[in-house]
Amino acid sequence: MISALIVFLFIEATIATFYCPNGWTQYERKCFWKDLSFVSRDENLENCKKFNANLVTIRNEKENAFVHNFIKNDGWHYWLSAKRESTPHSTFKWIDGSEIKFSNWKSNPTSAESHNNVEQCVNINTRNGLWYEYDCDSYKGKVVRQMCEKEALFDCSKLDSVDDVTYKSVKNYCLQKQIDEGIDKKANEIKQDILDEIKRNDFARDFMYNQRMESCCNNVESDITAKLEEIIRLVDSRIENALKRINLHPDV
Repeated sequence: MISALIVFLFIEATIATFYCPNGWTQYERKCFWKDLSFVSRDENLENCKKFNANLVTIRNEKENAFVHNFIKNDGWHYWLSAKRESTPHSTFKWIDGSEIKFSNWKSNPTSAESHNNVEQCVNINTRNGLWYEYDCDSYKGKVVRQMCEKEALFDCSKLDSVDDVTYKSVKNYCLQKQIDEGIDKKANEIKQDILDEIKRNDFARDFMYNQRMESCCNNVESDITAKLEEIIRLVDSRIENALKRINLHPDV
C-alpha cells in the first residue's frame, strides 16, 4: 500500500513539471483546446495547426473519459483525428497513420464499400462519449464542433527532479529552449546597444537619418559584425554547457 502511494505521488510530481498555455486544459502530458463553432474536419485541422497542434487522438479508456468530461456540457459532437480514406477495403486510422487499438464506437463501423468508398471521419458525442462514423463532406462537414491537442510544455527548471525516462524525452527540448532563450536575450541586448549608440553619437544619427558620412557605414557594419560573432560564441558556449549537462547522465 505504501509502495503504491509512493509510486502515485512520484507520477503526480512528474506530471506537475508539465504545463499548458493559457486557454488549454491539461491531461497528463497533453494539452486540449476546444471551440463551440461548427466547422469541417479540414477547417478544424487548419485551426489546430495555427496553434502548433493537431486533431485529437484517443489512445485508451481513461483518455476517452477525460475528453468526454472535457466536452460533456457543450452538446452535439466534436471531431476526432481518425479517418477512413475513400479507397476499397480501407480502415479507420489516426491522423499519424497508426491503427486504432482502443475504440468506443456506438456501433461497429460499416465497410468502406457500404458507403460507396466515400471518405469517412469520426466524431465523439458530448452526451455519452461514444464515437460515430460520419461522411466527412455531409453538409460540407460543418455540423461538428472543433477540438485540438498538443504536447504539454515542460518546466525545464525542474529537469533534475524527474525520472530517467522523462529526462530522456525532454532533454533535447530543454537544450533547444536554453539556446533559443540565450540567443533572443543576446540579440535584444545587441539591438539595444546599437540604438543607445545611435542616440549617443550625433555623427551616427546624422548618417541614419540623412544618409550622409559614408565612412560611418563601415564603423556600424564592423560593430554589427563583432556583435554577431559574440552571438555565435554565446551559442557555442550554451551548446557546450548543455552537452556537459547531458553527460552527467551517461545512460541517456
